Amino acid sequence: MVQPRAERLADPSDLAALLGVRSNHPRVGPALDQASARFRGAVRHPVTRTRTRVVMDGSGVRDLLLPGVQVVSAIVHLRPADGSAALTPLVRGRDFQVSSRFGILRRTAGPWPDQLDAVDVDFEHGWEVVPDDIAEAVLEQAAAVFRGRPGIQSLAVGSEATTWTPGVSEAWKTAVDRYHIGRRS
Repeated sequence: MVQPRAERLADPSDLAALLGVRSNHPRVGPALDQASARFRGAVRHPVTRTRTRVVMDGSGVRDLLLPGVQVVSAIVHLRPADGSAALTPLVRGRDFQVSSRFGILRRTAGPWPDQLDAVDVDFEHGWEVVPDDIAEAVLEQAAAVFRGRPGIQSLAVGSEATTWTPGVSEAWKTAVDRYHIGRRS
């Protein structure tokens, strides 16, 4: 099954303008796709608004880290230790709280059960509009990809060899630090 292409984290026309090429240049889209995927991998979440269902291991502590930030809604169930299909629904505010910014799921009624596959979470998270600093960092990275040799990590001609990997800008480092899962500021 072919997966649909993830939403780009910046506008192709902005990349084309930055590069001084036509917006329909055949390498603009792939460069932007590669930079967007790289950013998502670096921050460990999809960035754009999406719905995710996960089954998480309990930890015996109060906080679990969801694989997403900017949490809009969460439906949480406890899964029985015996593996039966019956789920116990939890009530937001009474049984758990969610830190929208950081994706922390906090149990208010004691710790999460210390068992594997203990917590079933269906949650909506991410931004409706990509933050400007993410778009800027992705545009800079896409420009580096565009100017390089996409898909080539190393090249050898005779006895000469080189490895090419696009570096990252200060804007990239700052955006990744600001938006990665696990940050606390």
